[in-house]
Amino acid sequence: MPTVTPEHVVPAETESTRLDYYASQTMPEIASATQARKLRRAGGLVLNGEVRTDPAMVGPGDRFHFVLPDSKRRVVAVPEPIPVVYEDEHLAVIVKPAGLRTSGHQRRTLTNALPTVIQPSTEPDVLNWPHPVHRLDIRTGGLVICAKTARANVGLGRAFQHREVQKRYIAVAIGRLEGSGRIEEPVEGRDARTRFAVLRHVPSHMLEWLSWVRCWPETGRNHQIRRHLAHLGHPILGDDKYTGEIDNVAKKGLFLWAEGVEFTHPVTNEAMSLAADPSRRFTRYVNWHRDRWRDSGDVRTR
Repeated sequence: MPTVTPEHVVPAETESTRLDYYASQTMPEIASATQARKLRRAGGLVLNGEVRTDPAMVGPGDRFHFVLPDSKRRVVAVPEPIPVVYEDEHLAVIVKPAGLRTSGHQRRTLTNALPTVIQPSTEPDVLNWPHPVHRLDIRTGGLVICAKTARANVGLGRAFQHREVQKRYIAVAIGRLEGSGRIEEPVEGRDARTRFAVLRHVPSHMLEWLSWVRCWPETGRNHQIRRHLAHLGHPILGDDKYTGEIDNVAKKGLFLWAEGVEFTHPVTNEAMSLAADPSRRFTRYVNWHRDRWRDSGDVRTR
């Protein structure tokens, strides 16, 4: 049977835009604007309760979903472990490994692997496929919330829409960033805000200093934390896009980790607060910088 994506409601602050592009940016099941356009032309788009094949625009309050051919979805096991930090009949919170796409055309994605990780729900409104309700960039590891039932999917979607989900990240920034504060720098012309607090400094034989920084994005713009730390002059270690002239060891990965989430359970109304420590690869490489600094005999103090 075909797969029906969960219904998406366009948030209130969204400007009117082409649905093909919007769907590719917001729905994990839709990997590109081209895929959305092909599905629409084939009669696979339902917008506000009506099948639409013509070019469509969407704006605040519009509701839509797609019908995906069955051949588009296959269960795929991935070699990396995907820990489950919380699970009940309605949702699960898992740890996405860095380097694994949340969704897309490729077979090896988190979405395609979820049935091998999450237990099936016995609720009557169970989704035919577990649904990640938000994305992490391919190079970012950490917590992802996944809906298992329609009630959870709708409730979590509304919570994200109204910015009621608090996310917390750990980043390793280049240089000696000090203190704490709020970064208020527009991203692509839109309001964007990130709170940050420096946790500790690590001396580096290659980059002088590294700073462990905890970040709380108050808005959800594209690459917001990466852009904001680069704006301060302290780009994230391994960031090959927002680094400028800084030598950034890009081949070692992006040192950004989705550490924590806080939200209200969409069915039980329980206050949820979950966390996952950064991966061993994440901490091991930073410690390597520190150990090489020690071996060099550098007398800098921390």
